[in-house]
Amino acid sequence: VAMGVVALTAPALGVIADRMPIKKKLLKWYTAVGVIFTAMMGAAPYFGSDGYMVLAVMYVIGSIGFTGGNVIYYAFMPHLADKRCMDHVSSWGYAYGFMGGSLLLLVHLGILLASPWDTNFKLAVIFVTSSLWWWGFGALMFKWTPEPDISSEMEWQGFRKATLFAYAEVGRTFKEIKKFRVLALYLLAYLLFYDGVNTIASMASVFGEVVLRINESMNIALLLTVNTVAIPMSILFGKLADHKGTKFSLMLALFIYCFVAVAAAGFAPLELEGENDAKRYDFTFEWNDETQMYELTTLYDRGYEGWVSEKGAGDTAF
Repeated sequence: VAMGVVALTAPALGVIADRMPIKKKLLKWYTAVGVIFTAMMGAAPYFGSDGYMVLAVMYVIGSIGFTGGNVIYYAFMPHLADKRCMDHVSSWGYAYGFMGGSLLLLVHLGILLASPWDTNFKLAVIFVTSSLWWWGFGALMFKWTPEPDISSEMEWQGFRKATLFAYAEVGRTFKEIKKFRVLALYLLAYLLFYDGVNTIASMASVFGEVVLRINESMNIALLLTVNTVAIPMSILFGKLADHKGTKFSLMLALFIYCFVAVAAAGFAPLELEGENDAKRYDFTFEWNDETQMYELTTLYDRGYEGWVSEKGAGDTAF
């Protein structure tokens, strides 16, 4: 839903932002929406059985603020540095972003492991501090980053005329795109891989918690690990882009990402289709709701001091 709203509105807003000096204002509004509704997500556990509905609504609106803000945020890039420095600026920007995220995740991990608060309050604090972190660094950007210059500035003639003009420009662009096949193919590819990357990134924690039964603390620890690894990798791929080209670096990164994503899906436990189905496997894991742990069952139990021989009874089948 959030992506749909952004997809419908962002092109028109982009046209207006390119003709009027309002990029910072638009980004500030998107950021404010994202920050407010992210903080409000912390209240969801206190709504009881309706909490999931509250969380869903807050998440969708907050995602509109985040995704829409990113569209405007990326539009600043050509105005911040020379074209030859794009890879360098982009890679270091991501590296600093992962550094900031890692610092906050460390704080959140400490809250989950060491604070005496109940779980609901811990989660509320985590959402609120995430929002404050977002707004704090956003405020620095609003203060220090100048509004990009507009070559042919459009005069504001009201919301209705601006909207009609923007969508008319979008329509003309779509008609013209047929003349640029490479651009059309790139936009389609970007849509697919960007959506795929973000879907995996946003669903990874849910996959870990629901499918693999990883608790909240371990989930945050894993996210912290991912962010820590991403810091040097962002810089490394930036340098790789300088030497081998942006396309090569992007293709290599996507290949690694796809390979790891497919491999990670293999960690999902297979559901047994009946009692007899267990005999098909040498090892099975079963989740115990009482202990909140997996229990390992082996088809041929030799004990921890046992050993397997080629001629032993049952060992050949094993």
